[in-house]
Amino acid sequence: MRQIVLTLIFMCLLTLSAFGQSAQTNAAINSEKQAIMKVFNEYLKAMQADQTECDQVRERLLTEDYFYMGVDGLPAGKKFVMQRQKRNGLRFNSLKMNDLAIRLYENTAILTMRSAGSGVDKGQAWGGDGKENGHTTVMVKQKGVWRIVADIVGQDVEN
Repeated sequence: MRQIVLTLIFMCLLTLSAFGQSAQTNAAINSEKQAIMKVFNEYLKAMQADQTECDQVRERLLTEDYFYMGVDGLPAGKKFVMQRQKRNGLRFNSLKMNDLAIRLYENTAILTMRSAGSGVDKGQAWGGDGKENGHTTVMVKQKGVWRIVADIVGQDVEN
């Protein structure tokens, strides 16, 4: 009988320990997601700022091997994207993300969402019609800091 009681107590302690570890893991995941959202929100805000501020923030937040693919399907690296946007006078007047989901894989985060916005590119107004695009941002934690390694935008297909 004593053996059974000790075994039950031991099993209860193991269960409580597992619940405690699970709570710590959830707290750590939530903390990481908050850190990711802080960086991502800074990035979105910078995209709506003047060109100088936008470039400064992106220079800090984007990895050197940053990759972008827009709705045109053409891939581009960090320097090319920044030069093209400056040359074209790209400006975001509004930018909104919906249905944001974050998936964590160790030091990598994948953000999926739907995006809509408006602005000016090459002197021509764009967006503002409420049409959303699929958007994926990939972030990586380097030296304790979350940075953006890729943005992929896919045009919404009418069903």
